[in-house]
Amino acid sequence: MKKLNKCRKCNKKLLHCKNKCHNCLYFFHKSCEPNLLPNSDYVCTSCLNKNLPFHSLENLEFLDLLNKKPRLKNCPSFNIQSLLDEMSKNNEDNSFISDTLKSAYYDPSEFISAKFSKKMFSVMHLNIASLYKHIDEVTSLLANLNHEFDVITFSESKLTYNSQSISNIDIPGYTYFHTGTHTDFGGTIIYVKNQFSAKLLPDYTKSVKGVFESTFVEIKNKNKCLTIGVIYRHPKSNEYFLDQFLLPTLDNLNKNKKRSLFLGTSTLI
Repeated sequence: MKKLNKCRKCNKKLLHCKNKCHNCLYFFHKSCEPNLLPNSDYVCTSCLNKNLPFHSLENLEFLDLLNKKPRLKNCPSFNIQSLLDEMSKNNEDNSFISDTLKSAYYDPSEFISAKFSKKMFSVMHLNIASLYKHIDEVTSLLANLNHEFDVITFSESKLTYNSQSISNIDIPGYTYFHTGTHTDFGGTIIYVKNQFSAKLLPDYTKSVKGVFESTFVEIKNKNKCLTIGVIYRHPKSNEYFLDQFLLPTLDNLNKNKKRSLFLGTSTLI
């Protein structure tokens, strides 16, 4: 194969080189892509630029970009720490999501030890890899966490687009909205606690075979509204996904000044 004979970056011949990008599968000289290691899952700079367009920017450069790009101005400022750390500072009347997002990953024991306030708005997301197979584990996890999340979302539910009947996926106290997949992978679903008024947003809820599935809802609490979307992007569908769905969706939500929260799964391979 031609791509094995020459370095993708410098186009010079390769001799016994095993430095391969896990994403595009092209080979490189070690000097051309020093981060690529034999038998690793690293990706080349070109693939990073396509999938993570801001990865090379310093903080000040990114802030400057925020000021120049209209669709990014609506993004909340955040640190990768804890969503609920900031919320715990608010009074009880502020029972909806705060203006400043802070988030972190927790395993079950860490979450239980953190003892988060149950009065604040909370959201949980998992890549479930088949809801039918793992619904019992989910209900057990929720019981062990002893925390009633206001919204629970799953990507890769594997619920099919043409399902005639869906059974045994109820979570007590929640109403769900789902988008089926046309393939053996993907699918998205959102569970909203029954105390909230929730409606499906069909303009953003879509299923494109082999590209992505998305489910979007608008929920209301008192006089506040929040748009929540969960998305699963299929492998190697990045360009179509960005141009035909994600960027137009961000533009529309920004234009209508919708406070929004996105969750989901996107893969580089």
